[in-house]
Amino acid sequence: MAMRMKLPTKTHFIQLILAMVLLGTAALPSKAQTFEVNVDGSFVDGDIRFTGELGIVYTFLWRAIAQSGELAICGVGRFTSPRLRTTVRGMLRDASINVSGLDIPFDVSYFTSARTVQSMRSEPATCRSTGIPVSQASGGVYLSFGQAIWRN
Repeated sequence: MAMRMKLPTKTHFIQLILAMVLLGTAALPSKAQTFEVNVDGSFVDGDIRFTGELGIVYTFLWRAIAQSGELAICGVGRFTSPRLRTTVRGMLRDASINVSGLDIPFDVSYFTSARTVQSMRSEPATCRSTGIPVSQASGGVYLSFGQAIWRN
């Protein structure tokens, strides 16, 4: 006896794809919440510089603060080289923080973007929680960036 199977219709495939898309978006992590603080004298200057003629390509002010019992990183920065904006943004995404001797990848591309070096002190800094309890942040917090190669 031969069995006949009913083949799925085009409508079945569309329903399956829609279900997969809906399930996939529900499983995605939510984007971390940001908040703002005023820049004050406790913020530290930093920059990203390339060797050779390029020099400083990004300047920034940053600070680690306690927010709801967790360590948060706040910052405001300025791109000094428009032609390297994409490269530097990648370096900001690939940044890491060093907390208690451990390097932890931490995207800082959310830093407020300032128009001028002078406005970096007057614009609010954007902050994001690291998820690390403040109690685990002994010995300071350090920010570092990965290496990038830019060819003209």
